[in-house]
Amino acid sequence: MPTLNIKPIHKPIKNYYTELAEYAKVGAEHEGAVRTAFQNLLQHYCRQADLILVCEKTHHTPQKRRIRIDGEVVDAFDLPHGHWEAKDTHDDLPTEARKKLEAGYPFKNIIVQSPTRALLYQNGHLRLDIDLTDPSNLINLLNTFFAYREENILDWYAAVEEFKEKVPVLGRGVAKRIETERQDNPSSDKPSRTSIGNAEPLLIRTSPRHRSKRCSSNTFSPSEFSAQSLTIPILPIETSSPKKLRR
Repeated sequence: MPTLNIKPIHKPIKNYYTELAEYAKVGAEHEGAVRTAFQNLLQHYCRQADLILVCEKTHHTPQKRRIRIDGEVVDAFDLPHGHWEAKDTHDDLPTEARKKLEAGYPFKNIIVQSPTRALLYQNGHLRLDIDLTDPSNLINLLNTFFAYREENILDWYAAVEEFKEKVPVLGRGVAKRIETERQDNPSSDKPSRTSIGNAEPLLIRTSPRHRSKRCSSNTFSPSEFSAQSLTIPILPIETSSPKKLRR
């Protein structure tokens, strides 16, 4: 994941404080209004980090309780990298954070934030409690939040990279087997109706749960990952001759 280089002079940081000032001028201090400024900030830096901010995402806890998270930061595999909960200035953040924890919200990497204060919890422990009126504190919060790496997700990416390297090797092995069969059995060049010429393309699956939708309450947990989940089904080769492939 790219390392963020955030500075107080950057436009997204300036825009954050400008938006909050505009809300204050019109007396808009409730959560639904002020959360937009931080949401815009998160979205900007998510794009820089090749991540996606999904708002109002619904999950179910192990106790079957339905929860809706203000913001979940996910990658292209829909794996969660962090969460965000917005509050207004009048909320007591430690109390609100404790309520979220008791309700089953994920606390591996979560920001509980109001316009003037933010709490960052990592691995269930309070990592930062900072005053957001200081831009340097805001930058520290964002850098610490985006720098977090869950061990299982790191293992997942390492496995994906290893798998990518193996695909060309496996492909060359399949091509060699086909060429050997063609040399030993020339009639195999005339594929039957069910031969490899009409078969489906080679399927490469890098996730044990394939979903057409990016957002799902049943998000895949990298802890479920195992080597068996990265497989390449090799299609059989049928010919008009009973001769079997040499191994």
